Amino acid sequence: MIPFASSVLGEYPDEPVALQAYGFVLILASLTRLLMYWYVWRRPKLLWDPPERGGRRVGLLAAASPISVYVIAMVIAPAWPTASLLLYFAVPFLYILLITLLRQRPETRDDAADYT
Repeated sequence: MIPFASSVLGEYPDEPVALQAYGFVLILASLTRLLMYWYVWRRPKLLWDPPERGGRRVGLLAAASPISVYVIAMVIAPAWPTASLLLYFAVPFLYILLITLLRQRPETRDDAADYT
């Protein structure tokens, strides 16, 4: 679905429907990531080193944080399509910023190192 939504967005970058469809697909992808993360949490034997409680919270935060940005981008798409598009492009940088900030905090440093 991501290639299709990207193709539509590339063809119609100023259309709110294309921006919202792209956001919807990205939200579905993020929810799928959360579902897989939850599945592995419940089956630690699938991992080499099962994450500890702090690592689970960092992983959950890293997987769920883009969803809020996608929702905001979808909501503002009809009024500000350029801002919506910029929010979609900003998500990878925001992810890197989040992980960098978590790596600087002593209590989350070790847990965040797994997500870089």
